[in-house]
Amino acid sequence: MPRSSFTKEQITVLEGVLDEYREIAVHHENDIEVMKKLQNSVRNWLNNRSQELTDEEAYFQKTNWFTVFTSENGDQIKEETRKLTEVAPGSPGYVQYWRKAASALSKTLSNAERQTYVDMAVEWNTKGVPKDVQMNIPSAGIGEDVSTVRHQDDDVLGI
Repeated sequence: MPRSSFTKEQITVLEGVLDEYREIAVHHENDIEVMKKLQNSVRNWLNNRSQELTDEEAYFQKTNWFTVFTSENGDQIKEETRKLTEVAPGSPGYVQYWRKAASALSKTLSNAERQTYVDMAVEWNTKGVPKDVQMNIPSAGIGEDVSTVRHQDDDVLGI
């Protein structure tokens, strides 16, 4: 079993608990209920703290090549998904077919093509995801459509 790595803050707390544990053990060595309560307190603290770290790591999760691949090939993946099912996008069950289509398409990549996506993932992790990808603009000319809708809303609101 690998050793756990703790932050300085965690070690300080654990050392304090260890001292408390030893003190309680000396005075209550036959009191099983007190010992179990202390063990549970330490276990709960460790579980809660590890969950906080997991949440932080998930928040700062790095982009991988597959994420880049799916982002860059969204239209092709949708087309392949349509071939697999007639379930409409957004409907229950659609995601499983989308995943199958994305996986199948990714398996057709050559090593050089895959390396291109790996390199893009590294770039996105160091320089940031490009703004157009973040905004997920499906096609050129969308700005006109958005502008038209905005102006129509302004008219309705009396702006």
